[in-house]
Amino acid sequence: MMKKIASLILAGAMLLSGFLMPMQVKAESIVVNANNWYEMALPGGTSQEYVYEMPASGYVTVEVVDQYYTYGGKVSDSTSWYMPVKVVVNDKLYENTDVHCSDGVWKSSMLSFKEGTKIRMIFSSSSESDYQWYYKFRVVEHNIKNLETESNNSKSSADKVKLNTIYNGIMMLDDEDYYVFTAPTKGKYIIKAVNTDIDHYYSLTCALYNNSYKCLASTRLDSGEGWKKIGTVSLKKGQKVYMKYSSYDKNFCYKLKVKKVS
Repeated sequence: MMKKIASLILAGAMLLSGFLMPMQVKAESIVVNANNWYEMALPGGTSQEYVYEMPASGYVTVEVVDQYYTYGGKVSDSTSWYMPVKVVVNDKLYENTDVHCSDGVWKSSMLSFKEGTKIRMIFSSSSESDYQWYYKFRVVEHNIKNLETESNNSKSSADKVKLNTIYNGIMMLDDEDYYVFTAPTKGKYIIKAVNTDIDHYYSLTCALYNNSYKCLASTRLDSGEGWKKIGTVSLKKGQKVYMKYSSYDKNFCYKLKVKKVS
């Protein structure tokens, strides 16, 4: 008898929760192109996913603007609301934020991945179904000369660098960037780098390694201190030196170059 009563109570609780909690309905993913604004409407209690594929070069950012909402078909002029937004790449969460209407344009961190990598943008609402949320967004492509090629996150996938050429890198979430220089002739070579962030006081570390992965030098690069010498190495023709850039911070850039001194 007690089991039957408990079952009835549980069934009643589940039925009641169906009225109290909005049902989350996930629509099919929509593929989007770069640099175009998409104006969308999201019914309350639903979510919508958009997918963008990385181009051959450069990095991208996502921009979102909350516009207005309606309740029961009537437009509200309130700006005191927000849209939960997630940006996911390879099942890793890169952005998880509430975009507030009163803040204007929200911009994501810089995203740079291998060509063809899918970037998923998920917009969601937990409100009643009588609400309709209106917003617009776009994916912006940024082209930078000699930008690192992801994924260069290990010695085996290190980007190749040449003499007297400035290369650009981006620090993303949990990111490590590797580069390799092969000496064209015997001599001494100096490796320099600069942290180009001037707004957030971010820092990164550059370490030099030989082919046996022995650390030859390591230097911290702070915001605003300009170009800095990482180390000078003596190499025979064909010998390699590896550079590893890493940081606990994200969403900023750096530059590096190699020069022969003798």
